[in-house]
Amino acid sequence: MPKIQLLTIVWLQDWYRITVTRLYYCITIFLMFCLACLSTAYGQQDSAGLLRVSPVVRAIQRSSPAVVNISGRKPANRPQQLFDGSDNEVNGMGTGLVIDPRGYILTNHHVIAGIDRIQVRLSRTCNIDIKDYAAQIIAVDPPTDLAVIKIESDIPLPVIELATSSDLMLGETVIAIGNAYGYEDTITKGIISCLQRQVQVTEEQVYRNLIQTDASINPGNSGGPLINIQGEAIGINVAVRVGAQAIGFAIPMDRAMEITTRILKETVERRLASGIEVSTEVEKRNTYVRVANIKSGSLGALAGLKEGDQIIKFGDRELNWGFQLYINILENGFTPSTLTAKRAEELMTLPFAAKTNATQDTLALNRAWSELGLRVSPISFRSLPGKNKYAGGLKVLQVRNQGPANQQGIRAGDVLLAIHKWETLSLDNLEYILNSEIVASRRPVTFYIYRETEFFFGEFFKE
Repeated sequence: MPKIQLLTIVWLQDWYRITVTRLYYCITIFLMFCLACLSTAYGQQDSAGLLRVSPVVRAIQRSSPAVVNISGRKPANRPQQLFDGSDNEVNGMGTGLVIDPRGYILTNHHVIAGIDRIQVRLSRTCNIDIKDYAAQIIAVDPPTDLAVIKIESDIPLPVIELATSSDLMLGETVIAIGNAYGYEDTITKGIISCLQRQVQVTEEQVYRNLIQTDASINPGNSGGPLINIQGEAIGINVAVRVGAQAIGFAIPMDRAMEITTRILKETVERRLASGIEVSTEVEKRNTYVRVANIKSGSLGALAGLKEGDQIIKFGDRELNWGFQLYINILENGFTPSTLTAKRAEELMTLPFAAKTNATQDTLALNRAWSELGLRVSPISFRSLPGKNKYAGGLKVLQVRNQGPANQQGIRAGDVLLAIHKWETLSLDNLEYILNSEIVASRRPVTFYIYRETEFFFGEFFKE
């Protein structure tokens, strides 16, 4: 009997061990199967997500952070009055693209024309906390409808990548980003419908060699980028055919960059005589900056630049487009820097510096003389009779023969009180006014002067 019991116990132990082992393996296999199913499910979801990130999505993700919305208040069509307190204004809106991380923005001139306070809002896709900025005008060109404005940010801004428009193809995919009807960061997609299109907007305004697209371009899109499938800006959206559907137009990027380079050069030359004229050349879709001309005795000549040199860097900043040279000169001011140039396959580092200790006030004085024909000095009113509410102005010390001021009858001894609707209490005020759109665009601008005990006004036609 004991032997039988022993065998029974051994048999039960073996059965238990085998059953537990089998159960362990079954559970393990089941769990592995469940994990495999879950992994497959998540894998399918992830694959679907990746499939949703199309080339168009990637292009927008790449470029949209550098697109800004521009707004402001434009006085309605009425005579300008000094310090008029009425709110007879209309809203303006448009788009721009950041072309330099220090806050330089390219847009259409008509977007900022007549706006007294230009407001810029960064895109919601831009990873910068502060979104709203006031902008100042740097350069404008009304005939070609382009302008450069600038905002001040403590953080470098995202910059859109520019691409040559010399190899555009009919039918290729393009995307427009802009402030359509005030709806910020609106995106539309289409194709290039035609190239080298000429559009008559008004009797005076003709756009030539435009890109035509069926991507929806609406009021508010003006000044924004037309990008390709790689997220590169290949045009500046400029106009929509009123009453037409799926017909919009953009300025080709090569043309836009040529104009931007020219107007920024003019801005530079008003401040210091760089004497450097450059062009942007394209080779296999790569762009580089070539010296087209050097003025004798200028800063460029003193630096050792020669016609035909390729300028690679200003300081430590690489140059790929001509306009970048002039932005760097504007930003650098009179601080000594260097130019890295290439001549006959030889790299050279050239010193570049303005030989002057001129202050900002000196620059404003020089601009007043060259652009308005006036030499002025700040003056404050104390006991002058009839001075009304004005605290002071700029006393006219000298008037240049044949200059705008002389042609309007301004004479030495007059006190310049205001230009347009801004008081001229200081040289800083004058510098701001000379940078304003209404003055920079060379439109007639109202001035106000105090002479002896009387007030006079007239219109400047700035040179």
